[in-house]
This record gives sequence, C-alpha cells and structure tokens, in this order.
Amino acid sequence: MLSGSKLPKSAVRGVSVKFVHAALSGFSRSRCSGFRLTRRGTCGLRPQRRSPRFARVRSTLSDRMEFKKIIYSDLNSRQKEIYNFQKIAGILADYGFNCIKLADDWLGADFLAYHKDGKDTLRVQLKSRLTIDKKYLGKELHMAFPVLNGWCLIAHDELVSLVSTNTNWLNTESWQQKGLYHSIAPSQKLLEAIKPNVVENT
Repeated sequence: MLSGSKLPKSAVRGVSVKFVHAALSGFSRSRCSGFRLTRRGTCGLRPQRRSPRFARVRSTLSDRMEFKKIIYSDLNSRQKEIYNFQKIAGILADYGFNCIKLADDWLGADFLAYHKDGKDTLRVQLKSRLTIDKKYLGKELHMAFPVLNGWCLIAHDELVSLVSTNTNWLNTESWQQKGLYHSIAPSQKLLEAIKPNVVENT
C-alpha cells in the first residue's frame, strides 16, 4: 500500500485522480476535498476545508433578495427618525452635503451636514413635521422636515420669524405656555413663505 502525500512523477501518468485518492493511506476521506496537481507533475493530496464564513456568504448570495417597500405609518418613532434621516441625506447629497447622524442630540442637533466646499457645517434638528421650539432659539440650529413633495431645511430662528408673519401660532397657548408648536398641515401662506428653503425629492 502506498503511503505519504505524494506519488512519484512516473506513477502519476495515466492514473486517475479517483484512483490515487483510493490508493493513498493515512488520510481520512472526511478531511480531504480533492487533489491538487503541482507544476512538477506530482499529485499531492491536501486537505481543503471550507470556511464556515464562506459557506454562509455563498448561502446568502444564492438566496433571492426580495425587496418590499415599507409602510411609513407602521414604523415606530426611532425607525421613522432613521428613515427620515436617510431620505434627507440622500437629497442633500445632490447639493454637495455629507450628512453624519449623531448618536445623541449634540447641542440640539440630530445630524451634521458638511458641504463639500468646507465652508458650511449645519447642525440640523430632524422632525417629522414643521416644528418650532423655544429651546432652539438662539442656538444657530437648522430645522429639517418633510413638506409636500420635498424637504424643508431652514434656520430655526428664521422659521420662527416666518411663522410670526404668516400665522398666529405665537399667540397660542401651546407656544406661550409650553414653548412649542408643530403642524403636519401648515397653511398655504406659510408654505409659500418657506418655499425658497425647500428641496424637492429626486
């Protein structure tokens, strides 16, 4: 019986790989997945183990990916925030901004928007609707929120000024006592006032 991991060159000629596999001893079939022919003509039996990670990747790639659109109203508050960030980040990328999500509200900001020119860095508070809040006054924050077919990105204090001119929100109990006012359906007059700060969905 032959032993060892290699056969003489003369013995390889005309011998099938399966035959050599059966002839060699000292190697467990369970450990070996095939042969490798060397450049010098010898046939070496080398154990070839597949990485479990490689097997998982192959399994994933072989599965057909199914894309199914989500329903925004089914998301929880955290998921909605992530969804909204991805939406506006994609839109602002067309205008030269790189958006970075913050782990916590740093100085009132949910994310930073750096412009490619290096001149503008915006601290942005992300909302699901038009919102003004007294705690944001004087902090040089920008507000980002969806409107109609786009997103509004506007300095918070400028937004408060436009709200004051075009609505009576600042006279409401909500603003005067709670220091907060928001609306999912702003008036047409206010929408026209903030229109220069609206970027449309692409």
